[in-house]
Amino acid sequence: MNITYTQRMARSEADRQRLHYEIACFYYNDYEEICKILEKETKNNPYSEDTLKTIRFRHIDMMRKVVKKLTAGVYHQRPIRKLVISEGTETTEEVVDEGLEEVLEQANFHAAVKEAYEAAQVFNTVFAMPVFDEQKKTMKIDVILPNEVSVQERKADYLDFDAIKIKKCIGGEVIQSVWTEEEHYRKEGDSIKAIPGNEEKKEPLKNPFAPVIPVSVLRLARVGFLRRTKFESLHGQKRANYQ
Repeated sequence: MNITYTQRMARSEADRQRLHYEIACFYYNDYEEICKILEKETKNNPYSEDTLKTIRFRHIDMMRKVVKKLTAGVYHQRPIRKLVISEGTETTEEVVDEGLEEVLEQANFHAAVKEAYEAAQVFNTVFAMPVFDEQKKTMKIDVILPNEVSVQERKADYLDFDAIKIKKCIGGEVIQSVWTEEEHYRKEGDSIKAIPGNEEKKEPLKNPFAPVIPVSVLRLARVGFLRRTKFESLHGQKRANYQ
């Protein structure tokens, strides 16, 4: 029974990844991948393979238009961020810290929050994490869509996770960056490797922020990570392309 359950969960996760990948292609207007998706769906239904070779699909970006309408006015003006100082569960002080604002500005925090909010209109759940920008030599916030991650839900709370795998493309090769409450490493195929620069450390696979996983979650509807996203956004976009 456990093997069957594991196999079903694996298939469910693969289906979720596939669905979110399709939505991401439309969301980012990846025309080449969009055509592949539409060709696969319309092959022999109703078009023959020969007919498909003569068709050039039209892409009308309906998804982004809807998102812009839903988020119009949000972050139109820069919000005031306050540093909240607490003791236990009680807030003792709220201050506007210029130093905090400077750090947030350097890390493109405000733009990242708006980007995440817009993406959540389509995907419901999106992720964000701080990364080091090698070119600018500073920290920035990366917004990560659910097609790029796989999470292990926490048993005590389905809205939280205790492990996450994030897809990354490095040198033309797709790898997974893995974070758990204790470890952080790269996974290339079946091989586990230390993050570059950590190879010589005493504990090369240790999570430097343990037990914290430095990934934040934004969700609009209170649903778990493994639940599929909003179908209507994808179906509506496809209908626009087929017309």
